[in-house]
Amino acid sequence: MDRYIGKERHTALYCRLSQDDGNTGESMSISSQKAILEKYAKTEGIYNYRFYVDDGYTGLNTNRPAFQKLINAVKEDTVECVITKDLSRLGRNYIETGECIEVIFPAHNVRYISVNDGVDTLKDNNEIVPFKNVLNEFYSRYISKKIKTAKAIRVSQGKFIVNTAPFGYRKDPKDKNHLIIDDKTAPTVRLIFDLALQNMGNNRIIKILYEKRCPKPSYYKQELFGEMSPDEDSTYDWKFTPVMRILRNPVYKGGMWERTSQKAHFKQKSRGYIRIADRNIIEDVHEAIVSKEEWEIVQKNMDSHSKYKPSKYHIDNIFRGKLICEDCGHTLLMHTESKGKKTPIERTAYYCTSYMRRGIKFCSSHKISYHKIYDILLEDINKCIKEISKNKEKFIKNLAKKYNLKSKNSITKQKVIYRI
Repeated sequence: MDRYIGKERHTALYCRLSQDDGNTGESMSISSQKAILEKYAKTEGIYNYRFYVDDGYTGLNTNRPAFQKLINAVKEDTVECVITKDLSRLGRNYIETGECIEVIFPAHNVRYISVNDGVDTLKDNNEIVPFKNVLNEFYSRYISKKIKTAKAIRVSQGKFIVNTAPFGYRKDPKDKNHLIIDDKTAPTVRLIFDLALQNMGNNRIIKILYEKRCPKPSYYKQELFGEMSPDEDSTYDWKFTPVMRILRNPVYKGGMWERTSQKAHFKQKSRGYIRIADRNIIEDVHEAIVSKEEWEIVQKNMDSHSKYKPSKYHIDNIFRGKLICEDCGHTLLMHTESKGKKTPIERTAYYCTSYMRRGIKFCSSHKISYHKIYDILLEDINKCIKEISKNKEKFIKNLAKKYNLKSKNSITKQKVIYRI
């Protein structure tokens, strides 16, 4: 064909290995696959070949670096033959694998050979291919179910199978699936629960943690991996979410969640979040930091706070992450007063995050009402509309000059900053 004239075409030797293949030993290793393919190529008199290797990638989809590189080369008409050890190396999704063999490869005059399966698209012996592709996908489904069942059994037995121990615990040196109390971080967890037992909200707890100079969880991870915080102050800069997660986690009463997420289908990568109310708790699997009674009281206290109650009204936080404190550089948080004669939106204002979490010693409130910000932006937008209607080109030129869009700074994320 004319489209191949002037192009040097090569044979692609494709290798793949992943956890889908189970504990198959050296017979399925990348080095073994390479040796088999290279021997076959030389036996067939093929010397212009290149290896394409995906080590550690599932065959359930085509999101593999070397595979994508191979397909691009096929579509560029620089590949004349693709050889794999067996059909499952090309993929375990029978639809996508079938599309490659029956659509993409023939469209670009590419021969496909599966050494162990005896498949060669140049010959008329390929009726078994669709059935083998279905079996390969069935095998992945079987392995996925087997792994899922094995994990569920281990969890039901109280085995902790997550890689990292939760804050306040560490893995038992004698049993990696068992947790023991970490003397360094457990006192902080105990303090958080003691404060919550006094019916304190998370913002108040965060302020006390900062005042008592209690390092946050990420500090210990940085310490473990040798990457310390850029400044000492950030070491004690607790956020709302870590505190809430600690207080909600049954691990601190000696239990553990059976599952926190799940897959709807074995081919999916993403996992669906299971609501806390729908999670099963396995009790008494390790030593507790707080008693069961204390943990239950904290749950009731948290549920009683307005933060966790369904809101009686809804206000869109359209300025989320866009308002920055001029003094400390932290974002401003939206807060609606629970009482007052005014309407909810009239009781809504933004406050400096540092002030809300650490108090006036670190920064002032920088309070500004929702209405005021809205009016300021609306006025600016109306001005822009008028300028555009008068002279669009002049407006764009002035805007580019104002924000220096041609400079490297234009690449950085733009935020709305008002001097408050």
